[in-house]
Amino acid sequence: AAIGVKIAEHVTDIYQKTALLRIPFGIIGLLGILICAQVANGIFHAKTKWLFLCSYLLLCMLSISLTLHIREVRYYALIIFLSGVTLWLYTTCRKNLTTFSRQKYALYTFTLVILL
Repeated sequence: AAIGVKIAEHVTDIYQKTALLRIPFGIIGLLGILICAQVANGIFHAKTKWLFLCSYLLLCMLSISLTLHIREVRYYALIIFLSGVTLWLYTTCRKNLTTFSRQKYALYTFTLVILL
């Protein structure tokens, strides 16, 4: 069942039910976009970092298909979120590879395998 179904079952109004089903997917999709922006933010230097971040968020806001796919009660928003988390874990692991302990490295590797 989709996220929010249990809550939406207690509402009789069809518009409130639709909103309760779509809001979690919208939030998850937006979090995925922000996580992807944070990952890419670490690649650039100070001056180009803000230029990239502003242009990335502007293009995400102007993308009609992205907006339509995120608000649907389907797997698209979850894919964006999980892709962002996977990229973040990978870049964190690559950046801190020499300072990780074996346990932390194993935890990150296991989490990446589970997310994939």
